[in-house]
Amino acid sequence: MQVIDTKIDADYSLSQSHEYCFSLAQVDTVTNYKGMSGAPIMYKEYLIGLLIVQEGNSVLYAISTPKILEKYSLTTNNISTFSQNIIEYEPPSCPTSPFKLEVDCKKNIPNIKGLNIGFNYTNWKIDTLINLASEWIIDYILSSKEKKVFSNMPTTQYREAFKNFPFDNINAINDLFLHISIRQNYRTIPVINKLIDTNGNYIFSSSHVIINKGRLEVWLGVSSILNTLEGAVSNVLENIKELITIENLNDRLILITEEQDSSWPFRDKLNRVGDSTLDMTDRFDKIIIPVFIANESEVISSYNAETFKECFLEEINKCREIFIEKFEHDFINLIDIKIFAFPIKNIQELLQKFQELNND
Repeated sequence: MQVIDTKIDADYSLSQSHEYCFSLAQVDTVTNYKGMSGAPIMYKEYLIGLLIVQEGNSVLYAISTPKILEKYSLTTNNISTFSQNIIEYEPPSCPTSPFKLEVDCKKNIPNIKGLNIGFNYTNWKIDTLINLASEWIIDYILSSKEKKVFSNMPTTQYREAFKNFPFDNINAINDLFLHISIRQNYRTIPVINKLIDTNGNYIFSSSHVIINKGRLEVWLGVSSILNTLEGAVSNVLENIKELITIENLNDRLILITEEQDSSWPFRDKLNRVGDSTLDMTDRFDKIIIPVFIANESEVISSYNAETFKECFLEEINKCREIFIEKFEHDFINLIDIKIFAFPIKNIQELLQKFQELNND
């Protein structure tokens, strides 16, 4: 099968007299367009039509997917269809992430991504991590409404964000890493990052939303950073139990609605989130719990270029084993877990570097 990159050069979809929906531009790299009738036309990962007519060597006519369904009276019972605004949606822009994907175990459950920041020879690139992460503080701290208020005042925006970020709290720093990882890997809309009081225990938690192929997903993040991997996993599981209760969940859904920006797409779906008159399962399609687990690890502190990949993968597999062994929740059928695992060198050094950043 040959894939050809081209573009739509004419749109006839609004014309009542034209039997085709659009035409495609021919490309110089192809000299023979014969035998292409019936070829699927893809945009991103979506099927938008079929090529049905080749007119000489000059024009390629296509019919759109909605027109095919209409023309042949096909039902959509077993076909997922999406509006153009969903297909075209792009998340808010964001800075460059300090993390690179070292391991992506997306074929396993739970989904787990192993993150690394790299090395200069044998030196862990902590300064690069700090510098790039600092550029995310505005995106993390300020709500969409606050960003709009200060949009023409970048210095004020920067000052407000830094003033309200707790540089002396390692859990807040780790939650910043969670926020970065969610935005880097998924097309979410960040809503609010909040310090939540659960019976006197304060837990940082990121709230995002996403329309995933027409389904409304509420992303409620949890993070943990401790010396040992087992301790960090156990702690994050306790945080999940405390945060994802009916009472806390309802409070967070209302908060998401209150923080909505008028410019956000899919407002009809988002308005359901805070409607407490609806059953919980009617307010969203899925709860996603993105989890950021950071722990001190010999994989980093005793870095060896020759064995690093193998040792890193072992660490990620160990993280999964501990998580699966200990995870249980009343909402298990509504929850999808996505884990970010980040082995680090030294927690105290990380905290000190962020404190120095605040003092500069």
